[in-house]
Amino acid sequence: MPSGLRQLAISFEEQGLTHFGGMFLFHRFCKILGLRRRLQRYVPFPHERINHYQPVDLLLAILYAMVAGLPRLSKTRILQYNGAFQHLVGLRGFPHPSRLTRWLRQWGAL
Repeated sequence: MPSGLRQLAISFEEQGLTHFGGMFLFHRFCKILGLRRRLQRYVPFPHERINHYQPVDLLLAILYAMVAGLPRLSKTRILQYNGAFQHLVGLRGFPHPSRLTRWLRQWGAL
């Protein structure tokens, strides 16, 4: 018999919730897919840490920002100070927007 979560009731009706509350569901989906592990395995990242971020952390930070509906990397600054968001998506900290921009330029994506 399979174990694990079978039913999940989710409500977004509390007064103190941020508009990033739904990111937990996306983060849970990514964990079930094993997205971090798959990215590390199949995407040819350089094997160096950038400051205290793994390259896969930077890619996931950009992905989470896109799913959260932030239109520009400069708008991710609000996520640096949102401890609830960082906790929901399992990040120790959120990279500075300029760090994300430099990393994308290094890859030739900007």
